[in-house]
Amino acid sequence: MFVPPFRKMGISLTREHIYRCGRYTFKIRVSVTVDECPSPITPDFIKMVEDAAVRYIVKWLDAMTK
Repeated sequence: MFVPPFRKMGISLTREHIYRCGRYTFKIRVSVTVDECPSPITPDFIKMVEDAAVRYIVKWLDAMTK
C-alpha cells in the first residue's frame, strides 16, 4: 500500500469559547495546529479536535469549581 510522504500543512485554527459555571465565567481559547499530516486535513477534522479539547477543559472546570 502506498503511503504518501508527510506534507507541510501549516493549518492553524484558534477559537474562543465562553463557559459559565455558577458565578464563574471562563473564556477558553483553543488553538489547533497541524504541521504535518499524511493526508489532507478537513475543517471538520479540526473542529472535531477542537470540540474534544473544549469538552475536556469544561469537565475539568466543572470538577474544580464544585
